[in-house]
Amino acid sequence: MRRMNESAVLNLIKGRGTVSRIELARSSGLSPAAVTRITRGLIDRGLVRETGLDTSNGGRRAVLLQLQPSAGFVVGVKLMEQSVAVAVTDLSAGVLLQHTTQLDVRRAGPAAVAEPIRQALRAAYVPPERLYGIGVGLSGVIDAEAGVCRYSGIFASLFAKA
Repeated sequence: MRRMNESAVLNLIKGRGTVSRIELARSSGLSPAAVTRITRGLIDRGLVRETGLDTSNGGRRAVLLQLQPSAGFVVGVKLMEQSVAVAVTDLSAGVLLQHTTQLDVRRAGPAAVAEPIRQALRAAYVPPERLYGIGVGLSGVIDAEAGVCRYSGIFASLFAKA
């Protein structure tokens, strides 16, 4: 539950650009104390930063929060029959690098497919400890619940029945 609440708050911050803790509490349905605890943890981990003060409607001005885009990075990979497309983005989905490598994906092994990813991370100067995830896309029948590809024309020989 804690990770879900943290994820919800982080997504609200990302979606709103800048937002106060009280707005986060109203939008998320979490208590102000829970939002304060969650945002303190996000700030301590460098994912969120305080960016200034909101305008006042009487009373104390609220501190505004914003996603820290360079706190982490994500890689998107698209497998095609004859190439691998790789995009490296920051946490705000800002593209740092995009590259396509010609490769016969059907014949290449996992190490050959992973190499363009390693090259892109080096070229974008992404430290491994700040890589949050890699998403891989390919055409075919994907069982999202199980996290597996049930069939893909690119890898049809793997699905052929003997």
